[in-house]
Amino acid sequence: VYTDIDGGKIKPFKNKKKTTIINVFDSTCRYCTRQTAELHKLIESYSEELSVIGASLSSEAGTRHYMSENNIDFPVFITSRERLTEDFGPVSAVPTTYVLDKKGRIYSRYHAFIPSIVLETDIRAILAEK
Repeated sequence: VYTDIDGGKIKPFKNKKKTTIINVFDSTCRYCTRQTAELHKLIESYSEELSVIGASLSSEAGTRHYMSENNIDFPVFITSRERLTEDFGPVSAVPTTYVLDKKGRIYSRYHAFIPSIVLETDIRAILAEK
């Protein structure tokens, strides 16, 4: 369980009805900004089937600024590489993106900027699972 930047609880492994994307970012990372734009495209296309969660490696002030600059309205929590590595596997670069299936299992992980079309392929494959 994580606590989002506004004090709410986030349970990424418990979202059994939706595909979940966890995007790890740093507020100074220009590729993270590009990744956020790609995530917005997916949210528009899959709003009913997709949950996006941000995981910031920045300070609270840096995270809030990044969220404002990038119009982020999905939940974001602040964490460390070590905690993410324990829960999801290594974070060797930012952005890092984890895709969880509807059972809360890690379906795929990407350690760099990844175009929305690649993530969309994962989402469609997960949605096709019974």
